[in-house]
Amino acid sequence: MNGNFPRFPHNTLITCKQVLLVFIIIICGCENIFSQNLVETTTVKETFQNNNRGWTLGNKNSTSTSIDGNRYIIDLNSSSTWKNRINIPNDIKNCLFNEDAKVSFDLQMLDRNGAMTSGIGLVFDQIGEDYNVIYLGEEGGKIFSSIIPRRNNEFREPIKDGRSVKFQSNITYRITIDRKFNNYRVFINSSLILSFTHKEVIQFTSFYFTTGKYAISDLVATKSTFVREGNDIGEEKNFDPSKHKTFILLAGVSKYPSTDFSPLNSPILDITSMRNFWLSTSGGSIPVQNIDFFSDREATVRNVVSSARRIANKATPNDVIIIYLTGHGYWGGYYCCYDALLPYEVLNDIIKGSRAKHKLVIVDACFSGCIKNIVTPPAKGTVSDES
Repeated sequence: MNGNFPRFPHNTLITCKQVLLVFIIIICGCENIFSQNLVETTTVKETFQNNNRGWTLGNKNSTSTSIDGNRYIIDLNSSSTWKNRINIPNDIKNCLFNEDAKVSFDLQMLDRNGAMTSGIGLVFDQIGEDYNVIYLGEEGGKIFSSIIPRRNNEFREPIKDGRSVKFQSNITYRITIDRKFNNYRVFINSSLILSFTHKEVIQFTSFYFTTGKYAISDLVATKSTFVREGNDIGEEKNFDPSKHKTFILLAGVSKYPSTDFSPLNSPILDITSMRNFWLSTSGGSIPVQNIDFFSDREATVRNVVSSARRIANKATPNDVIIIYLTGHGYWGGYYCCYDALLPYEVLNDIIKGSRAKHKLVIVDACFSGCIKNIVTPPAKGTVSDES
């Protein structure tokens, strides 16, 4: 869907007063795109044979894995809870960044390895170090599911507990987690045990494990997306999305280390909302790997400049570059990153050097009007072949 976005003026920097208009254009364009559509389902199946997809350990010192037929065995003897993870292969991970997505797998809890309780967690929302997990655990003869928040590297009390079912050792449980827009449901053996509403997309990046021995098998990830049926905006029906990509940089700072800058309420919410929009079908289902996201202390000059250079160099003439910066601004033409000032001239030079024809930069910060002294828009009545 990436190539279906409206065409943006070449090398144009847009201030915060024009952001609403930009979103109106984008939304109207997307409504036109999806006016005629049908559902397309993508399915990724994992049998774990020979570990061809390359499931990798996040903590090799305390965890061992092996392949037993079609089962992926995780054996954790360490008592360091929640510091152990198995990274999910990209094709499965990307399948679940969707408004209509589902993952199912068979789970066996083979041994507690001396722990009082054993369980696994799946991340479904992550901003920096703060995220929630869907936890599936076994304790007191029951298997259950909860939503557990993590803040400042510590897990807190569950914010929602689901139902439980009777636990039997070495029994295979079919786990299913699905999402329909903002509604999530967790099933064990077809029984609904947990449901909740959450505005974020599933950030299914890792399995997290407590002490114990587990077997995972027959994993299936699916997503359903709307695809265009008609030729309602004059494009070829044989559209090849691999030739038209969108690269996005989102950076926002709400809390600065310097007392010279007062805290702001909305930057993190804004970039999170924009990320969710671009990931959704309404925003074009941009692949998560095409979106660089920096919040607060991650939004350093080095990270923002490196990201801008990377996407500027990577983009082809058919691609779209979108950059959104929000936070404090400084007189004279600077965006206030977390650690230092970033001159708009530097950003403009990077973007100008890209081969991409369609480039959009949105700055939501004080003094962003200084940009007009840096960028010269195309003259009226002229149309560039890069517009």
